[in-house]
Amino acid sequence: MMTSFNHYAFGSVANWIFRTTGGLAPAEPGWKTVRVEPVPGGGLTFATTSYLSPYGTVSTDWTVDEEGVFQLTLVVPPNSKAEVVLPGDTQNVITVGSGTHSFKVSG
Repeated sequence: MMTSFNHYAFGSVANWIFRTTGGLAPAEPGWKTVRVEPVPGGGLTFATTSYLSPYGTVSTDWTVDEEGVFQLTLVVPPNSKAEVVLPGDTQNVITVGSGTHSFKVSG
């Protein structure tokens, strides 16, 4: 049994969680612009993820209720911005600055 958390086999799971489930990825080197594109599904009804970027912590917190309504709270650190792509509307990119932002998509 492998017990080293330095082995990339475990790192790839963590990478998938914050990039796919949480939707966090750098849109440019250094995370000054963050791409936020959470992918709900597979029975998941909520996720909370965060990443400590050079500009501060960027985080997502999303839920999907019984009616399929998706709600996202996004925190963008100072001096950075985010490009947000919401589920079901992958052609529309919403650009927001630093601060706390909320989004809602009907199911």
